[in-house]
Amino acid sequence: MKGFGNPNIWHTENKWKSIAQTCRDKRIGIFALQETHLTNNRIEALNEHYKRRIRVFGTPDPINPTGRGGVAIVLNQELITPERVECYNVIPGKALMLSLTTKGDKITILAVYAPNVSGSSGSENADFWGNIKTWIEGNPRLPKPDILLGDCNVVETGLIDRLPAHDDPEEATNMLDNLKQFLGLKDGWRTTFPDSKAFTFLQDSSGSQSRLDRIYVTEKILESAKEWKIETTGVPHADHNMVSVLVSNESNPWMGRGRWRIPDYVVKDKDLMNFAYEKEKEAQNKLRNTEISADERNPQKVWFDYKRAIIGKARERAKQIIPGLTRKINEAKLNLDRTLNDPEMAENEKIKQAKQLQEMLTKLESARLTKISIDGKVRHRLEGETPNRYWSQTTKDKKPRDVMFALKKPNAEANEHGILQGNMYEKNSQKMANIAQEYHNLLQDQGINTDQEEEWQRQIPATLNALKVEISEEHRD
Repeated sequence: MKGFGNPNIWHTENKWKSIAQTCRDKRIGIFALQETHLTNNRIEALNEHYKRRIRVFGTPDPINPTGRGGVAIVLNQELITPERVECYNVIPGKALMLSLTTKGDKITILAVYAPNVSGSSGSENADFWGNIKTWIEGNPRLPKPDILLGDCNVVETGLIDRLPAHDDPEEATNMLDNLKQFLGLKDGWRTTFPDSKAFTFLQDSSGSQSRLDRIYVTEKILESAKEWKIETTGVPHADHNMVSVLVSNESNPWMGRGRWRIPDYVVKDKDLMNFAYEKEKEAQNKLRNTEISADERNPQKVWFDYKRAIIGKARERAKQIIPGLTRKINEAKLNLDRTLNDPEMAENEKIKQAKQLQEMLTKLESARLTKISIDGKVRHRLEGETPNRYWSQTTKDKKPRDVMFALKKPNAEANEHGILQGNMYEKNSQKMANIAQEYHNLLQDQGINTDQEEEWQRQIPATLNALKVEISEEHRD
């Protein structure tokens, strides 16, 4: 983070508004931060100010909490609300461990901010990893970390994780390796991209870059983890890129991306507006046209066809008119990746170009985050003081939705012990919805004998004759 920003959390230059916005925008459930410059009072103030959105756990530096160090773990309460949270101050200001329990499943996360290595000396960094190992060994009743993440301030393979390439002191890398072996952890990003170059820290003065920030996970988590990314956050004055990963529980069902909505930049598109206007006229004409069958001009069917046409056109336009800022960010990311992984480019030229592209990315991401913030302020000014959907949403707590983990498959049969095997349950959310739909459709036919067609036909006139309301002569035609 490179500091707290303005001490007043209401001030525009306080960084925690950007942190909360990043959690929401990028859908981050758990966010580990270093160099936070937090105090206990600041943590309390943040939790009070953002109580509906995020929850902050932190360990301040014991000597100069507002001037250096500090580690925090942020929970996005819109995505994750654990039943139990246990917080352990492993090394004050340097290492914080959080153990989360949700629906009986526990995950333990250790966030770190390691000391720097300098030249051939890595003793302070080595002692840091050794002290963590000693602390864990001294607390055998506590769970071992499933995830270790943060600013390690040392790289294990300097040939690929530093630009220009050089190795770090062995005493530091060996102690880190010992801790990894003890905890059974692996570098997830490097395991996923064994030959790629990407960095998390840019040294402004020299242009050198390093992959100092990493996420280590257990073998079990690594098997199902996906979407490993290194990206710029846009948080003001932050000097490190963010490393992220999507970690899911094995018992969770498969879920899609959710309900699609027309992006804001497409809603204002002139082509879409003209298309919608023409389709609206067609729909109105169809409703008024008495020459076509009643089924074709059924209002529900006409409305359904109209919506489907608009959505189809909106999807088409969304692919064609990518916003300028988003396009520039995507182009800069692609150019940076090509530059860093170009085997024929000279190292000096690579350092120069990579520095320029990384600085451009940082500015673009900062501009994107600023635009989101301004749009939010404008909407709040317009709608925040009047009773409407936006106002009601901002004044209530946002909690994650309850998840249906599985449904028994139709015609699933238990084994000889009366137990359903694991493959007898459906965990795909779309297929579960289809099972539920079929079940409720079948409920409509329960208690009805569909073989008695003649009896049905005989009862229809008697049922209709019991109705007292009739269509007037005016509406019969």
